Amino acid sequence: MHHRHGRARLVRTGSYLVLAAAALLAAPPAGAEEAAPKAAGAAAPASVEEVVVTSRRMFLSADTSGATNLPIPIEKVPQSISLVSADFLDVADLKTLGQVADYTPGAIQAGNPEGFASVVKLRGFAAGKSIDGLNISTGSYEHDYAIYDRMEFVKGPSSVIYGVSSPGGLVNFVTKGAGASTPDYVSAQIGSWSNYRLEGQAARALDSEGRTRAIVNLVRDAGDGFINKTEHEVTSIYGGLDTVLTDTVTAYAHGGYVHNVRTAFDGIPTLPDGSPAPVSRSFFIGSPDAKLTTDVYYLSSGVNWRATPMLDVNLKANYQDTRSDGLAPYALALQPNGDLLMTAQAYKRHDTRDIGLSATSVYRLDDLGLTGSFVSLAALYQETQLRDQQQPYLFNGQVAARGNIFAGEDALSRLFESGVYGTPDPLNQNTTRTLTLSGQSVIKLTDKLSALVGASWSRPRAVVAVGSVETKYNFESQTSYRVGLTYEVTPQTNAYLSFSQSFNPQQFQDVNGAVLPPLIGEQYEAGVKYRTANGRLLLSGAVYQITQENEAQYAATVNNFDRFRALGEVRHRGVELQALGRLTPQWEISAGYAYLDAEVTRDANQAIVGAQRLFLPEHTASLFTTYAFDGGRLDGWSFGGGGRYVSAERTSYDRSTRDIPGYFLVDAVVSYRIDDVTVQLNVRNLFDKRYFTNNYNTLVYGNTPGEPTNVSLSVKWAFGPRKSSR
Repeated sequence: MHHRHGRARLVRTGSYLVLAAAALLAAPPAGAEEAAPKAAGAAAPASVEEVVVTSRRMFLSADTSGATNLPIPIEKVPQSISLVSADFLDVADLKTLGQVADYTPGAIQAGNPEGFASVVKLRGFAAGKSIDGLNISTGSYEHDYAIYDRMEFVKGPSSVIYGVSSPGGLVNFVTKGAGASTPDYVSAQIGSWSNYRLEGQAARALDSEGRTRAIVNLVRDAGDGFINKTEHEVTSIYGGLDTVLTDTVTAYAHGGYVHNVRTAFDGIPTLPDGSPAPVSRSFFIGSPDAKLTTDVYYLSSGVNWRATPMLDVNLKANYQDTRSDGLAPYALALQPNGDLLMTAQAYKRHDTRDIGLSATSVYRLDDLGLTGSFVSLAALYQETQLRDQQQPYLFNGQVAARGNIFAGEDALSRLFESGVYGTPDPLNQNTTRTLTLSGQSVIKLTDKLSALVGASWSRPRAVVAVGSVETKYNFESQTSYRVGLTYEVTPQTNAYLSFSQSFNPQQFQDVNGAVLPPLIGEQYEAGVKYRTANGRLLLSGAVYQITQENEAQYAATVNNFDRFRALGEVRHRGVELQALGRLTPQWEISAGYAYLDAEVTRDANQAIVGAQRLFLPEHTASLFTTYAFDGGRLDGWSFGGGGRYVSAERTSYDRSTRDIPGYFLVDAVVSYRIDDVTVQLNVRNLFDKRYFTNNYNTLVYGNTPGEPTNVSLSVKWAFGPRKSSR
């Protein structure tokens, strides 16, 4: 049986990394007093002033120009954007996109199918992904987060910037650069289920003036999972160069290699009524010998040129090659008596190559008497090539075997291991190419009122070849628009209204083999953003309405391939609130709440019109805060923690199946810093709440249990400069 989305990314062999940063870390950075090159993808200076100190972490970092092509501060962008800094990832001990989504308003953790990459939704729709402002395929492998400086959750349609875009938005990952404030460190972490992590980073100036700088980051992460018989090994090698070529030209090149091996696990089926299987949350369905192996090679580069005081030109290129193979067992159709079907998806190869090229120019209109106004023009080329070759994994000549969950893990494993490989299927090659031309302009109409207008033209193409049979998809070109108004209520407060569109072609097929029409979406949004005068705290609120046509819904499995149908129209309305940054020099906070009202507004099936959409929580909320003591008896200590709340998710329109229960989880952190050494203890799911995450928006394949209480203890020796905004 072929699995849900035909997706796979896996890894088999492991290699042990000895962190070799000691030699680089031994000497103080040359030219540390010099200005650092711009961060990757940046087209304008960051809007939060940063000074070099040796103190606290910083939750707020607000340069979003790489993701929006708008060289204006975040509080003046007429769009909701949530920022996640590397410091926040560190203090909250977040290592996957799903974990980050738990602490981001408007984002929803949506599982990790087959262990390839976390899936998240923004405003109820599958989120896109980009690295340094250039799209990558959403199923691409998930990097170790030590390579990122920050993450930007850009919410709402972005087709004017990216051409092909989800109506919910995208997550932009900004890679680390080598700057004067980039810290050197080594760290070691141990945790529950025999997990350990070694990490080291060094940044150095390569010349006496500090104009060219290098960064190296090395990670080794390995251990078991809370699911019985599962384990993982990750080796990440990352490096980069950032250089000031001339007084007007800067450039960067960041890249690396990742090797990941993990035990395949795809969740536990539910009973027909949606109830969880009557087994422990650590119950394993699969084989401990079934491994997925992934090797990733990637490069992100760019050149920024200040051609004139009025004109900036930016060139960027991304490349990512993800190569996977392995065996992914899974089970389905669990019955009350314990019977279930077991099968596996065997990947002889599953390779994804992403290429992105862009040219962007920003021309400021000050010389024309339009102070604070500009025009941004961009050309973007995106290409994704997927090569997938599977082979049947057969049980006595059949694609599935019948087992019983009450026979136990060992019996199910033996049954999986009794399978044999059949003759490999023909190589499946899928290549999509998209060219997008776009323009945006911000015109300052008065001292307080600014208008944004933008349009893009996008032409996607796709070629699918199965063996020698080739099919071409010549999608129609699409023009998308966005407009917005921003009004400065006070020097620190801005209110905005905006309209934007999204476009995304589909290759899903219906039960007759016809390709579904493209996804078309529109959003209206209004919001307010307040940033304190010192730039340390950002408060934001937004209300929105999104409509989208033609979203694919699972219909049936035909000849072992999943088939879909297009929903007529869905409407998502919501509210999002966020507080992010520093309340005092010692007190950091990240707090958010989101309300989502998602329903079907038009469809051929009248019975579901007006119904609440499935597998989406109505309410999500989070809080994470830390307080660091300076002076007194508690000098050097930091205490914090927070909570994550997700409400129940409906699983059927007719209420014939049970909801996925909501949950509230509590996390805690305590650390002690003396000089350059920090010892940190994190506890996640403090009260051991049991919860589930659905991987596929259907109960056919079941849910993945959430982690029970788990603990990690880390020691970090950081030296060299660190950033703060006190």
